[in-house]
Amino acid sequence: MPGRIFSLPSLRRSLLYALGLIVAVCVFYLAGGALRINSMLVRQALELGKDQEAEGYLAYTPWLSIGQEPETLFFEARIARHRGDFRKMSSLLRQAERQGYPPKRIELEEGLAKAQVGQLDEVLEGQLNTWMLNEPQDLREICVAYANGLAASSRFEDAQRILEAWEGDFPDDPRPPFRQGRILEHQRQAELALTSYRRAQSRDPNFTAATFSIGRLLLEQRNVDEALQVYQSAPEAGASLPIQTAIATCLKSQGNFAEAREILVQVMTHSVEEIMESYTKLEEPAERLIPAVELGKIESDEGNFEAAEKWLKMAVDFYPRDLEARYAYAVALRGLGELDAAEKEFDQVKVTREALASVNVYWDKIQANPQDTESRLELAKILLEHESARNGVYWLKSILLYDPGNQEVLQLLKKLN
Repeated sequence: MPGRIFSLPSLRRSLLYALGLIVAVCVFYLAGGALRINSMLVRQALELGKDQEAEGYLAYTPWLSIGQEPETLFFEARIARHRGDFRKMSSLLRQAERQGYPPKRIELEEGLAKAQVGQLDEVLEGQLNTWMLNEPQDLREICVAYANGLAASSRFEDAQRILEAWEGDFPDDPRPPFRQGRILEHQRQAELALTSYRRAQSRDPNFTAATFSIGRLLLEQRNVDEALQVYQSAPEAGASLPIQTAIATCLKSQGNFAEAREILVQVMTHSVEEIMESYTKLEEPAERLIPAVELGKIESDEGNFEAAEKWLKMAVDFYPRDLEARYAYAVALRGLGELDAAEKEFDQVKVTREALASVNVYWDKIQANPQDTESRLELAKILLEHESARNGVYWLKSILLYDPGNQEVLQLLKKLN
């Protein structure tokens, strides 16, 4: 027949083929094949430290399964642990456990949570070493948590050995040199830390945490132009609130107040929770509300003291130990003519500066004699009151390495918890 393209038998074969393909896809889906592939992708992303990528894959899980899968709950718990949200981690692990997830996997994750915050004892360290031998699929997770815990406990040589072993097994992983950079920063070796961060970035240009750390150190060294180039070259520069804030800080240092203000105003449209979480995702657990401080300082420098007071009061209320924010807040109050209130803030700044002036004295004593627990305690108290709760707790815990039964330290830690 003129115009006829397909014969009836060939059309029937095509329809049968299409129907067979649909049936095969349905069987694959119902048998859990799609879910298994997705779980594999999540596992690979987590293994490489790419939590946001893993979350992207996890978002597909409801479409690939009927009900909530226990392994999905476990993966979500692991991401929560990475971010230090141990309450959420524990809740998710209990849900996974109730749905039949293997108890040994639950035990491992709970052990890693203790390890990463430095709650190490002989029993847990024995478990960690056993897991490193018997759980190869979790080797990198174990190394991350163990090295972090050792560093948090001031056992830097032991942490370095873990990092070297990790790097030996996975020479392309950017995280061992990144962790080494963290340790070197704590030891006040900024140039060596910068070198380690650059090594991490060279292994994975998309490892934004390393890029951010490079820019931060350059900015601290007053290499503003280079820091700005580093931040602007970051793959997630446009979407990352910390990087946008850092770019604005660089622009402000260059005198480009208008563009810096525009960026910071946009950052501050996000909730405080979103802002703080964005720093945690870059492994920069900030205590200060940095974008509010930077925006307030710009407004103050421009003579817009009413706007400055708004942002700087927010920053001081959020973190009262923020010396930079408090000083800028006092300047803004003075600009508004609120002289008594300004004087009160300036007095607090003076007290804080006098207290922090002794930090280097105690640091030098500790470097000369690491077992000087009295200097460690005095340093911890100064930091707790005047600068950083996190750093103060770190120094308190470091005392227990040399004096495990120190009751004053144990009571302080109990009170802080």
